[in-house]
Amino acid sequence: MGRQDLKVVEPTRQQIIDEFGGLDREIQEFAPKRKRYEILQGIIRSWHEDFPAAMPTTVEGELYIVQVGARTEERFFTLKAKAKIFSQLGKARALELFAITLKSVEDSLGKLALEELVSRAHSGSRKLVAVAKAPPAKLAA
Repeated sequence: MGRQDLKVVEPTRQQIIDEFGGLDREIQEFAPKRKRYEILQGIIRSWHEDFPAAMPTTVEGELYIVQVGARTEERFFTLKAKAKIFSQLGKARALELFAITLKSVEDSLGKLALEELVSRAHSGSRKLVAVAKAPPAKLAA
């Protein structure tokens, strides 16, 4: 028996739009649960702020045990290391490599200084908003 080529049927634009709209509706309906989940995560993590960073632990409720992992290891440069990089690479190249966040500038210099220094460009992602053409009950049918 020879191998048969299967024709892959790509969805139409309308099918993609309708699938996106349906998923968007479901995600919006789930949003309050997601928000509460994140709040509860923060509460549970706050119980372990003084717990040894490299040690995992558990907490128990009546129905569940939550495993609280060790803090993840983050890599960073100390001020001394940054100074060494700066001296080895030179001012211009070091400034290209160092990430200066908008938040850190605002926190350090203030909002007015940030607005004077910041540049803007329409280079970000486009926001997509699904608008139902019919009430949700008809869409689910």
